[in-house]
Amino acid sequence: MKLPRYLIVVLTITLGLVVWSQLSADSADEETTSTPAMTRTPQGKVPRAVATETRKKEELVDLFPVRSPPVTPENQTEKPQPVKKREPAFPLKAVGAWWENGERIVILSDGELNVLLCTQCQIKDAVRPGHVIVPTWRLITLSKDHLTVEWQPEHTMKRIELDDLTSRPAK
Repeated sequence: MKLPRYLIVVLTITLGLVVWSQLSADSADEETTSTPAMTRTPQGKVPRAVATETRKKEELVDLFPVRSPPVTPENQTEKPQPVKKREPAFPLKAVGAWWENGERIVILSDGELNVLLCTQCQIKDAVRPGHVIVPTWRLITLSKDHLTVEWQPEHTMKRIELDDLTSRPAK
């Protein structure tokens, strides 16, 4: 079997480094390896005194140290702060209004979906109070200056101001 030239070069360098590392060992390393850690009795058993001395000298190492501060009794007695429930933001914004037959129709939009709100209009897909606007929000009231919606998962009410959409524009 013929080896490629690059493999021969790499193996030669590796062999040279192994030989060099074995020959250039520190004298301190030689001293520690030449003295046995424990003396053995003729039967092959370690004397108890020697075994307990070596155990005392051994240092315990924590393989999985905890990086958080230790828990103190003060921290254990503190009660956790109750988490404030955050209601989600209403997904639509009031973008416009128009008056037809004396009734105001409010337009809500998120850029893709447009929803018409009115109290008693005859528009086909308009949302009236008590009906669902989007899957988790329901219109409760449509007042002159605001609308009230309910977030259905937790029955949370939210008031949305209509600001400039309260008055009929001048002709």
